[in-house]
Amino acid sequence: MIRSRLILGMLCVCILFIGMLGTVQANDRFYREDWAKSANKISNWILRGQLVAAKEELAKLATQFSAADFSNKNMDVAGIRTLSETILELEQELNRLIPNRTKLQGAATKLTLAFDAAAHSYQPLWKQYYHSLNQPLLKAKQAIQEENHVAYQQQVRVLIGNYELIRPALVVGRSDQTVQKLDSLFAALKKTDRPQMVQSAFNELEKILQPLFFGSDKDVMAAIAPFGSLPFYWMMFWISSFILIVLTYVAWRKYQAEERLVQASKM
Repeated sequence: MIRSRLILGMLCVCILFIGMLGTVQANDRFYREDWAKSANKISNWILRGQLVAAKEELAKLATQFSAADFSNKNMDVAGIRTLSETILELEQELNRLIPNRTKLQGAATKLTLAFDAAAHSYQPLWKQYYHSLNQPLLKAKQAIQEENHVAYQQQVRVLIGNYELIRPALVVGRSDQTVQKLDSLFAALKKTDRPQMVQSAFNELEKILQPLFFGSDKDVMAAIAPFGSLPFYWMMFWISSFILIVLTYVAWRKYQAEERLVQASKM
């Protein structure tokens, strides 16, 4: 009799725990959906030029987001910080005396895509940007072959700009390793225009884009070559950059020492 009561009690506890867990998950989905809808409203207000309405909706979203209890939400610290940063960036753009239309719409797009990624992990809106990255990538590669430096720079700016629009959503919806790999490639494109190294970066991006938009994080990591198999040009670039920094530092310290000696001799 006692054993039956214990079993019945354990079953009741299990059912209660499962019910509470389901309620937490349902509330989490509700909040994320509500935030995504609010972010979408803000973007629509901005597109219509209704900046006052956009500010009011953004303030509402910021209040709800700051009051949220993230202990029960399936979101890492990087994702939470990134969502907060998209709110602050758009707030800053809206509070300018003379709003910059391009920056304002860009900040609104980042906000919408990031909060949508938090709400819809399976079919997020940022996956619609495949052609926005792939097309300028192909055009930039063609410009290199044609030795058209102006066209190359233009397409690289478009490519980097489009990546920066979806990056907050990637932080929310993709692994840290995936975002770090992409960041390193785009940082390299910003720093160098050497044809061989740029071509190497483009080849890496081409391998990543397909699994990034249509596969999983595992597919992305499988497409990325480990450091040891990177092209020789990349290794030479990083090594030479490090050597240049060291030599510059040594020269600067030597210059300081000589200046002190000159000042001491005058005294």
